Amino acid sequence: MTTKVIHVGTGFTGKSALKAILADPALELVGWWVHSPEKVGVDAGTFCGMDPVGVKGTTDVAALMALKPDVLNYAANTIHREMDAVREMASFLEAGVNVVTFALVSMIYPPAGPPEILKLLQDACRKGGTSFLPTGSEPGILSMTIPGALLSGAGTITSYREQQFVLDMLEVYAVEEVLRESMGFGKPSGTIPNRFQDGTTMKWWKPNIYCIANMLGVEIEDFNFELETCDLAAPIDSQIGRFEAGTIGGYYWQLQGLIGGAPAIVVEYIAYLHPSVPQPAHWPKCASDTVGSAIVYQIEGNPSFKNQIYLASPEPGGVNASIPMTALHATNAIPAVVAAPPGVYSSQDLPRYYARDVRFGSARS
Repeated sequence: MTTKVIHVGTGFTGKSALKAILADPALELVGWWVHSPEKVGVDAGTFCGMDPVGVKGTTDVAALMALKPDVLNYAANTIHREMDAVREMASFLEAGVNVVTFALVSMIYPPAGPPEILKLLQDACRKGGTSFLPTGSEPGILSMTIPGALLSGAGTITSYREQQFVLDMLEVYAVEEVLRESMGFGKPSGTIPNRFQDGTTMKWWKPNIYCIANMLGVEIEDFNFELETCDLAAPIDSQIGRFEAGTIGGYYWQLQGLIGGAPAIVVEYIAYLHPSVPQPAHWPKCASDTVGSAIVYQIEGNPSFKNQIYLASPEPGGVNASIPMTALHATNAIPAVVAAPPGVYSSQDLPRYYARDVRFGSARS
């Protein structure tokens, strides 16, 4: 028996999620909620470059509810409309439809999420007898779920450090609103990017550090944040326009969770607009054969160990691995969320779940 799914969201990651639902033998797409008129009436399979599946885009939420779905996979944009998105999700939860989402980053670790959002979602789950799961990428699977597996093999731990590298933002995530307006690429040298001014970075990443601390049974006493930027040495013409020399071409920040006044759990983020950006010698470096992006985990203690996950595009112009991984961490969880008692969960709360679209040789196993 398959799980009936409604999907919303058609951006880079949303489209990956829609493809994943269509390919998953445990899931059945019964409804596709769209917001743009040009997608109304379009077949979801055709939109994904697959065979038609008979499910067409609609803006009629009441008609979608009438399909009696088991779950809504919410992959729509939440930037600058977080509370509107939460209310949309809550309306489904109250109506008896479970919800999974990778898009609500502030809630990836619910105990540390915004209290007003947590309460709204908890109340909706109680009213509808439903479950809600927010996942994500980084933060999310790459900075919570995978570290959990690594920490299960640790012994004495004296420090935990996670370093996220994006060596080519134009290749990995060429969205102008994100790169220029949120991350600040192309802004005058010395500009503090919007995501640091408006608190977005703290809102997204403090819960990540609280989650790791909870895994280890310790309490974060305070935080310290540091930011540096570097500039483009030459102009870059890209698919989203021109970036001038002398403007911001890269940045390095670190958020330190302090215990006893010293950094204990640390997340570092090192991002460059393009590989041609001169890399400051004192900034952290990933493995020399890295292409695109990577995550490095450093656990000091006894034993000490260091791991790197490479996140490359499968082919020139393809989608970076972090995009489908973000989508699949949510869609793979759907049956577990539907089976769970009512409530708000993190991925650490659920039984382990895995990929189901498994194909060895020429046939699906």
